[in-house]
Amino acid sequence: MEEFARNCLIPLCHSTLCDYELSRHDISLIPLERRISDRLLKLAKGQQRPQCSKCHFYIDINDCEDYYEHIDICGEHIPCEYCLCSYSIDQIENHTIQCRNDKSSKNDKLINFIINKTKYPFTKEQIQFFIQQEKKKIMSI
Repeated sequence: MEEFARNCLIPLCHSTLCDYELSRHDISLIPLERRISDRLLKLAKGQQRPQCSKCHFYIDINDCEDYYEHIDICGEHIPCEYCLCSYSIDQIENHTIQCRNDKSSKNDKLINFIINKTKYPFTKEQIQFFIQQEKKKIMSI
């Protein structure tokens, strides 16, 4: 891993055996020094996010130290009374206070909620388009 970081190369599994391109999630699971891990995360091209076995959301590695940190802090989820998005019991009180004072529309809150929890990173416009398409499907039923 140090060689990939030093040479600014996309990190791979054993290059002579399988040549698998490591994703950001793969790198986050390898016990590395922080400086090497940070450099490798910048070089990784894979965008797929790991899925949490507790909340079933996909984890944005940029939002926490690593996958295991998320698992450790992830707990039971309940919906916010204002935006109806699901938050862990540990986060719901702070979120509810912020959400109550936030003048954004429910749709904007939903989009912001979804952005960090999808399997692949999407833009707000892509999420908005998806929501509109799903609403059209529901209306046509």
